[in-house]
Amino acid sequence: MMSICETNELAEKNIKLVYYIYGKLCPTFMVISNKDDLISEGMIGLIKAARSYKNDKFTFATYATVCIRNSMLMYMRKLKKYAGKEVSLYSTCKANENGEELLLVDIIEDKRDYIKESLNNIELIDFIQKQSERDKKILRLYYKGSTMTEIGKELNLSQSYISRKINKMKDVYRLRKGEI
Repeated sequence: MMSICETNELAEKNIKLVYYIYGKLCPTFMVISNKDDLISEGMIGLIKAARSYKNDKFTFATYATVCIRNSMLMYMRKLKKYAGKEVSLYSTCKANENGEELLLVDIIEDKRDYIKESLNNIELIDFIQKQSERDKKILRLYYKGSTMTEIGKELNLSQSYISRKINKMKDVYRLRKGEI
């Protein structure tokens, strides 16, 4: 296996190969309009080739050509698959009653109340900070997605105790917020 320096040197010496292969693929409009992305994919293919090259059967240029071309073609297939399916939030979708054009971003309404969410998060953090160290750890593990059984094993407590403790803390929190 080659060292990192040898791999970098091999890739640097063959950068022109990426542009050569791009030139061979160039006749299509899709390739011309996505030149930078396609060349970037070719560079990734070149780096992969440099990392995986073994001096056995082929010259590096022959091996790298296949890797670069495959990277570029895979990217082109992905472009083709999603071509025409992109939608810009700033595209015009219709006109209002005054004849002014409306953008998609104008029509989409975000119904979330960010201020209320922020206040709820602050209240929850404040509530958690007022708990004992063991209860803080239980809540931290619970909100990270651990099951009650996993929390019990980690803290050397029973699953039923953890369940009761979490439900009690939820009730106290709701009571403080006035939800109960």
